[in-house]
Amino acid sequence: MSAPLVGRELFGKPAVVPLLRIAAVGVPFVTVGQVAVAIARGNLDAGVQAYVSQLFQPAMRLLLVVALLIAGFGVIGAVSGQVAAIGLAALAAIYLTRRSLPAYDVTPESMYRSVLVFSLPLIAVQGMGFLNSNVDVYMVGYFLASSELGIYNIALQLGNIVTAILGTAGFLLPPMLTRLHEQGKTVEMRRTYQVLTKWMVVLIMPIFVVLFFSPRLIIGTFFGTDYIPGVLALRILLAGKFFAIIMGLNAQALIALGDNKVVSYIALGETAVNVALNVALIPVVGIEGAAIGMAVSTVVGDLLGVAILYRRFGLHPFTSSVLSPVAALTVVASASYGLLWILGLPGFLTVAVVGILYLPVVAVFGLDPEDQELLATVEDRTGYDLDLVRRTVFALR
Repeated sequence: MSAPLVGRELFGKPAVVPLLRIAAVGVPFVTVGQVAVAIARGNLDAGVQAYVSQLFQPAMRLLLVVALLIAGFGVIGAVSGQVAAIGLAALAAIYLTRRSLPAYDVTPESMYRSVLVFSLPLIAVQGMGFLNSNVDVYMVGYFLASSELGIYNIALQLGNIVTAILGTAGFLLPPMLTRLHEQGKTVEMRRTYQVLTKWMVVLIMPIFVVLFFSPRLIIGTFFGTDYIPGVLALRILLAGKFFAIIMGLNAQALIALGDNKVVSYIALGETAVNVALNVALIPVVGIEGAAIGMAVSTVVGDLLGVAILYRRFGLHPFTSSVLSPVAALTVVASASYGLLWILGLPGFLTVAVVGILYLPVVAVFGLDPEDQELLATVEDRTGYDLDLVRRTVFALR
């Protein structure tokens, strides 16, 4: 109903009105789809998230938008395709979630007050998280030229590849920790947190090495030489994000264990640090100042999160199977990069050296007895035979 007001007064473009009305149709489907995925997540089923959110919806969005554009519907067709994809994804999520639940017809239990009390701090966390992840972009746009903002944005988006993988890998951690906490299984909680952290590090390390040691090649190839000045900013951002990976999903763990108010305070402090450093550094050192602000605020937030998590619940991510592969691969990558520089060879060849030694290092320093059980669980959940992976990786140990 308010589309004309928003279109004319806020955007100053009456042509936006029909687009807003079409987009509004997708809002309830977004909510329903997210609830369905969350229910499956609580049932420790990551399939709905993987199949619907990461495969089905993007594929349908691409197909429908392209088809409607080819048919000549223009911008209205593009928006309609997006909304249709969201609606179909929501229906698919409901169907798959219903199939995954052991029972669907249950007596509802009133939890309005407890859910509201639990959720209010999370609203603050989401708001602070959005501000913290975007404040550097706003600050760069305010203090520097638009060309600098474009260069920084490329570095930021490349760095966010690591963050995207981090969120996907930890999708089932909160419900798993909640169940173990309710059962009083502290040791199992700690090992679950540590094993998940280790495999996040193992999975993300190759991507980190590629982006950190060959940023000129990556940026120049995919975005053009005009964006190569963002190399140092990308490396600073990657350093902060990799530190966050080693610290594990401490914020999600605290939320799962009921300490969401503490997470909101941490998010507020992290945002304050980021804003202060951006204001102080961007006018002096440019986009590298924004990257330093983001990296330092990330380090501060994760140190606080891990410290509180350990003090209250005895959970921490630090084991030899996490730190040893990181240390070994860091030494290999640094020595290789230094040697290549001395010999006058391209530094990006470090990626090849690390790639050759990656699996042996992980197999020697990173494998634990629990990993055999984890692999068997993945086979049971997915239905895939991973015997080749088992024989390849464990044979190197």
